[in-house]
Amino acid sequence: MDHVHELNREPLEKILTGDRSIETVFTRSEKAPYNTVKENDTIYFKLRDGYAVAKATVKKVEKYNELTPEKATEIIKEHEEDIDPENRMYERDIYYNYATLIWLDNLFEIKPFRVKRNEEGFNKWTTVDDINNIREK
Repeated sequence: MDHVHELNREPLEKILTGDRSIETVFTRSEKAPYNTVKENDTIYFKLRDGYAVAKATVKKVEKYNELTPEKATEIIKEHEEDIDPENRMYERDIYYNYATLIWLDNLFEIKPFRVKRNEEGFNKWTTVDDINNIREK
């Protein structure tokens, strides 16, 4: 499975420089990536309103549900060095119900490409069978 994860510049830079080796996504429901991402999948990292610029292989996934702010904070602190959390994680994300921690492997920058938008625009996380199905030509 291929995934496209759209990020703001700062978190994407943390991934590209190696400051963040675990990508953490908090959601209110069991939506992607919680219900879709698996080991050995490929994640393409896309700059918000820009191009996909890097890709990585999913090395490991941990999923948490029925989170409380206390449990979410505990998860972030346990992996703090590898997550390199932003303030929003402690201010907003701890109130979400689900968390997906994704360990990244084989990360490298790629020739940038645009991703097609559907009628709803582009979600922060999109899952497809093959990236070529949504890559702009």
